[in-house]
Amino acid sequence: MAALFLKYRIIEAVFYLTLINNALANLPVGDGVKPLLTNQTSGTLSSVDHPSPIQTLCAPDTCGTECSKSFRPPSRKFGHSKIPIEAIRANSTLDDMITHGLQNRTSYPRKRALDPVPAAVADRREHVAALSRYITAEDQWVSYDTRRSLARKTTTSAVEFDEVNARSAFGAKGLTGCTAVLIVSTRGIFGAHIWEFPTFVNSGGRERPDDFFIQEGVDVLFNGSPEEGAGETDIGLDLLTIEGEMMMHGTNPRMFILTPFSNDQDREGGIQTVLRYDRQVNLLAERLQQEEGWVPRIVGYTRRRLIDTTGDRLSRARPYRGFGGRAIFEWDLNERLEEGNRIGKWRLWLEDEMIMEQEFQVDAENLDSESSISENTGF
Repeated sequence: MAALFLKYRIIEAVFYLTLINNALANLPVGDGVKPLLTNQTSGTLSSVDHPSPIQTLCAPDTCGTECSKSFRPPSRKFGHSKIPIEAIRANSTLDDMITHGLQNRTSYPRKRALDPVPAAVADRREHVAALSRYITAEDQWVSYDTRRSLARKTTTSAVEFDEVNARSAFGAKGLTGCTAVLIVSTRGIFGAHIWEFPTFVNSGGRERPDDFFIQEGVDVLFNGSPEEGAGETDIGLDLLTIEGEMMMHGTNPRMFILTPFSNDQDREGGIQTVLRYDRQVNLLAERLQQEEGWVPRIVGYTRRRLIDTTGDRLSRARPYRGFGGRAIFEWDLNERLEEGNRIGKWRLWLEDEMIMEQEFQVDAENLDSESSISENTGF
């Protein structure tokens, strides 16, 4: 049998920044390229400890309500090759949400594929809004922990692909200054939400020491956040990368770090880097590369007002509602058949732009035939 060649294409995310010197930042697309977005005009990286007193920080007290609206972990025991109780899986059909109630999914194998990426901006925005409504209905946003002692901590969660819900979506919202880490493999997706305050800066907008950032924003990705009084932890990469788990060697993980660009207020305060938290994000990327051997792709986003992004339906009054301030993975495990192999496809959206899509050979042997959600929510 001829070797299987999986096809993928990367859409280069090119961001034109309104900087004083009109710098241009390009998303690196080669695995051997160091994942830095720098001011290409100056060619320098700056570490400036200047507060931004006017700008609203992304924190539990500001965007926390939006981020915490939808996360309901299922009741599930931990076992061999199983994700613990804090992990989630897709539970309903995305087809109904996207096609507005057209024909339901039939049993596998059904020949279908992800919808083509819409050419028109308005259609892309509606597509992302539809994905957002589905994710909200299924409680599949990466969100912060509402328990009092952990409400300011980095939150981690995961979705493992399964047979029942072969087409679904998962994402992070409330990206109005916070940083998200999303990792996709051939077996599932890991997500983390890192607060701007208190992880990157203090309440006055001054940057935290590197050791504080590493402890609160980086170590948690590997160890998970400790549960209050339970003696357990939210899921972390140390668990997911062991043999038999969804991010183990051979599952071809691809990592994305989504973090805010510097804006006019930042530059008025002396920040000269393209990314607001350039130094910290590079510390995070270097740690991930050292620990796991992965080369993250760093993707900058434009900070928007939370009020303009809240909600899952488009609005003329709020220009970014329904699609702004969010990153979404959608996937289909039955994209096509090739030489008897099931080929799936995932796609990553940042607001109304498709950042990357990739086909992969489905690891059918490790797919459960039932969803891990303990009860059907009715959506």
